[in-house]
Amino acid sequence: MSHNRPMHKGMAYSRPVRSFRPGGSSDPSPDPEPEPEPDPPVYATHVLTHIGDGVNTSYTPDFTGASDGDLAIVFAGYCGNFAPDDEAGWTKVVRAWSTDWYSYVSAFYVKVLTASDISSPPTFTGFGMGLNAGVVLTEVYRGVSNCALRSSGVESGSTLTLGGFAKSAAYRGLVCFVTDRDPSGTPADPVGWTSRATESAGIVMSSASDLLADYTDSSSIAWTNFTPGYDQIGVVLELLE
Repeated sequence: MSHNRPMHKGMAYSRPVRSFRPGGSSDPSPDPEPEPEPDPPVYATHVLTHIGDGVNTSYTPDFTGASDGDLAIVFAGYCGNFAPDDEAGWTKVVRAWSTDWYSYVSAFYVKVLTASDISSPPTFTGFGMGLNAGVVLTEVYRGVSNCALRSSGVESGSTLTLGGFAKSAAYRGLVCFVTDRDPSGTPADPVGWTSRATESAGIVMSSASDLLADYTDSSSIAWTNFTPGYDQIGVVLELLE
């Protein structure tokens, strides 16, 4: 006796259809969206260097090649024992230095240049270098709007080490100026930095160097190869967006 149920004529057999809920494991998952690439770091661009050699009491920079909106830094490493005069529209910072019998003064001026500054540069006065005519260095950068003094120091040996610091969120690079009371030395720039100027006149030598790349927080900045004896001063400025 057969227990198979007869299939009625005309009936077709069909397999049950499985249903899947949206999001179920049987649905293929789309590939995850890739993480966006971080923006590459942006650093300042060096535009020009101008050297005032044999400066007595005044100095006029040359901004040929600069553009409206560039940042200019004018550094007078040795101003005798006088604080130089203010200059309208420029921020002035003065640093006294020296541990010997004579009190030396350095100063730097900062300004975002206008078309008028470029066509008719100002004359900085009151340096008081007298017969000991010195050096004034000007550096101009693009892509930044300000700078801040981050470190300074005075030494009298063969090495000048400037303390480290934490860079800001607006970091776009560093520029360092040094001046030695002894003009006979030729200092070596910090490792990885770019030399912009080294000039001697009278009884002083001044140099400028910059780092337009990343800076490791708290790392010291060392200049070497000074002639020991007289004092040297160094200042580090952070270039800011």
